[in-house]
Amino acid sequence: GYGLLRIRPLDFGTPGPRTLLVQTNLPASNKVAWTAEQQLRDADRFAQQTLTALKASREEGIEPDLIVWPETMLPGVGLEEESVQAMSAWGSEFGRHFRTFASQLRELGEVPLLLGSTGYLGLGAGEDGGLTFDARFNSVYLVDRALPDSRYDKVHLTPFGERMPIISDFPWLEEALLSIGANGMSFDLEEGTSTDPLELTFDQSEREVAVRFGTPVCFEDTVAGVCRNMVWDGIRKDALLLINLSNDGWFGTSIMGR
Repeated sequence: GYGLLRIRPLDFGTPGPRTLLVQTNLPASNKVAWTAEQQLRDADRFAQQTLTALKASREEGIEPDLIVWPETMLPGVGLEEESVQAMSAWGSEFGRHFRTFASQLRELGEVPLLLGSTGYLGLGAGEDGGLTFDARFNSVYLVDRALPDSRYDKVHLTPFGERMPIISDFPWLEEALLSIGANGMSFDLEEGTSTDPLELTFDQSEREVAVRFGTPVCFEDTVAGVCRNMVWDGIRKDALLLINLSNDGWFGTSIMGR
């Protein structure tokens, strides 16, 4: 009883936000071999899946306040205009395509979106003709009134999936192991530096309500310290809920993947 009193959320008993979850179950191979053609095709399929689910929800009299996609499901270079311009200067409009895609999906559905994508810092063209960047993140974007409205960068990378503990200190060893068991993968993600919650504003009982929420990405929801920091600012509870973005395609054809 004491525990229930201690952990109950602020505004206990207040409903919302109503959330429409879209689970794409994209095969895990997209991490290493997702071609441009596949990205264009799959993003269109995700959008159709989203709009179909939204229509069905509304036919049942349920108006969602937020649509959630899994991690890394929006291709491109994130939603920052700086990254899109850098890719355009490099000679590709691929980044702008998906930035526009996210904006149009938000407008078409008239519901804010929570999207998993790759965020960049300092993206630009290198002297060798390729793209370079200062940092690359597994990011979560909130697409609402602005584009993007806000962003969270994953702070605890998955061991052996996004980082190689100890082994990464020896580049030759990391390269050798990847060539044997995960050819094509690279461990170039940086850890985010903030667990600050994102904030969503939605209508509830004819009044506008703001709710703050944490967004642990995939494996992060098993790390108690990370989740605690997302909802607790050290003095008070700063977020009312957690929304975990994870691609169930990692479970393959097992019962969990189905």
